Amino acid sequence: AIILQQTEVALIDERLRIQRKNLLIEENRLLEASKLRDGAVERLVFTEDERTALKQEATRLERELKEANTRLLRAQSQVLLTPEETAEDRAVMRLRNQQALKEKINLAVLETRLYIYLNELDSLSLLAKDETLDVERIQKRLSDRQRKLQEITVVGRDWFNQNELERANSNTFLADVESKGSTDHNTFLASIAKDRLVLVQETSVLLQKLQTEMADVHFLSSIIEKQLLSYQGPFFNWINRTKSTLSYGWRNTKQLLRTALFKVGDTPITPLSFAQFLLIVFVCWWVAFWLNKILFRIGNKRGDEKLPAYYIVGRLLYYSVILFGFLYALTAIGIDFTNFALVAGALAIGLGFGLQSIVNNFVSGLILLFERSIKVGDFIELQDRGLWGEVKEINVRATIISDNDNVDIVIPNSELINTKMMNWTLKEPHRRMRYPFKVAYGTDKELVREAVLAAAEALPHTLKGIPGRNPAVWLTNFAEFYYEFELVVWLTARAVKRPNGVRAAYMWAIDNALREFDIEIPVPQRELRFREGSALPVTRYKQQENMIFEEDDLPEDNPFLETEEIEKQDEK
Repeated sequence: AIILQQTEVALIDERLRIQRKNLLIEENRLLEASKLRDGAVERLVFTEDERTALKQEATRLERELKEANTRLLRAQSQVLLTPEETAEDRAVMRLRNQQALKEKINLAVLETRLYIYLNELDSLSLLAKDETLDVERIQKRLSDRQRKLQEITVVGRDWFNQNELERANSNTFLADVESKGSTDHNTFLASIAKDRLVLVQETSVLLQKLQTEMADVHFLSSIIEKQLLSYQGPFFNWINRTKSTLSYGWRNTKQLLRTALFKVGDTPITPLSFAQFLLIVFVCWWVAFWLNKILFRIGNKRGDEKLPAYYIVGRLLYYSVILFGFLYALTAIGIDFTNFALVAGALAIGLGFGLQSIVNNFVSGLILLFERSIKVGDFIELQDRGLWGEVKEINVRATIISDNDNVDIVIPNSELINTKMMNWTLKEPHRRMRYPFKVAYGTDKELVREAVLAAAEALPHTLKGIPGRNPAVWLTNFAEFYYEFELVVWLTARAVKRPNGVRAAYMWAIDNALREFDIEIPVPQRELRFREGSALPVTRYKQQENMIFEEDDLPEDNPFLETEEIEKQDEK
């Protein structure tokens, strides 16, 4: 076995050596053939009669191309007009589809042959070395033809696969029909299948011819590229090829941008028009965003009193500019507002059902802006939810408030419209607050007033210097053991928005003031008196499963025995 394997390895090595030698011989032959071709190209000569003949052939092929295009359109029209109700109709449909495929390939063959003549004319022009020759134009035409050949190559693979599939289907269909017997129906279907096979064979011949013509075009294109390289030099040749490539890419891009994606009514929407629509909307949004932001900053600099007005103007400008941009963008791409009104009506119905909550919040936000029951900077309280905070933003869907713990709370606009809400700063930023406290009977009330007022006026939260809004101390009630007072004070705009901290500050100041003047703060007191011998021992026993045991019936180690001594007290 080892000897056989060694023999096989030796044979394989010998075959490999022979193949390498043959490959080297073929490479030398190819190199010699290439040199002969280059020499033949350099020695090419032509006459004006040959150029005239080429132009005449090119003109004739252009006429044939027009006729072939007409035949293709006719074949495609027949395909569209053919019904598919019966088996005969479907057979005829497949026959006409094959005929249309044949016409497509024939058109590609004629177009490729025309490229051969055009390449020959360009090659002759380069051989003439005319100083007025437009080399850049020749470079551009050559690039266009090469790209067109690439497209035909890609489509040609699909044509070949489609033709072979039709061949297999037609053979299968013909064998199936012939096996069913010779009726008029089957005879008609068999004849149609045979006609399809004939067309399939003719299409195969055209595909082979197309491959040959494309090979000739590629060969002539390589010759022209070498002529251009020698005529222009490497640098200018590269520049012209680059310009041609960019020009081709730009033409394809423009064609792609003008291709309709869909239609709105009778208006086609292309990528270019869609991009134009998005650009207009984006620019308007950008302008609206910065207008709103600038006005908000100006309002902040002017102070809290001016901020709500600037905020409302900014939000209205924001919505108006975006709405204007949207409508202008629709007009710019050619949308008819008559049809758009119908579409918008249907869309509004859909929004009413599907996006009812969002639309409700949006409308509620507009109501809040116009009604001005809530403004940016207001301090509001939702009594049902126990939330309060300062209004920071009134957006499309929700309003953002920030509480004193610096927590942002997002509340839907519709909830602010439909629920009970208290706005502490709706009409003016100041608010009167009451802080209750108590002192013992017998305390000098005037001393209490002076001490507490002095403490209140010392705090920065107290509003001062406004007639009728000075702090005051009220005696509100005579309780059982003490006087009930209230410190009534008007708070500054900043203090109103910090109720808990401000309340703590005032209560702290009141307590310090009372202690400073030795004013007694009453503490609830009770006196309990007991009669001698009135305390009686009481023994309790636990129940187990609804059974009550007497004390004598319980064992000493019974775990359910619990004895408590309770003193009965008489309060005087």
